[in-house]
Amino acid sequence: MIPEGLDRSISTVIAVASAALAWWAHQRELTKEKKRIYDEQKKKYADRELKEYAAARDFGHIQRDLAQLKTNTDYLMREGDQRLDDIEKRLATVTGTVDVLKELARQRQAG
Repeated sequence: MIPEGLDRSISTVIAVASAALAWWAHQRELTKEKKRIYDEQKKKYADRELKEYAAARDFGHIQRDLAQLKTNTDYLMREGDQRLDDIEKRLATVTGTVDVLKELARQRQAG
């Protein structure tokens, strides 16, 4: 036989233990949820930083590529100008030679 007061004490202990166990399980679930949210936010932050770094790196590559294209274009323009100047000089020489030959041909026909 269980004394009358003891039965109530055991029921109270069981109720308090059940409440403590439920509170502990709830706290454990909250901790898991907080960790999941933290990990998710950390991953989002890392992904965002990685994308930002990749964009900055790609932009730097594009800037360097454009600078190289400008340098190459300037070189090609100078090279083209030099070649055109050389062609103009040769054309002037050929034109002068043709004029001299025409004059000599006229003189032979006249003379």
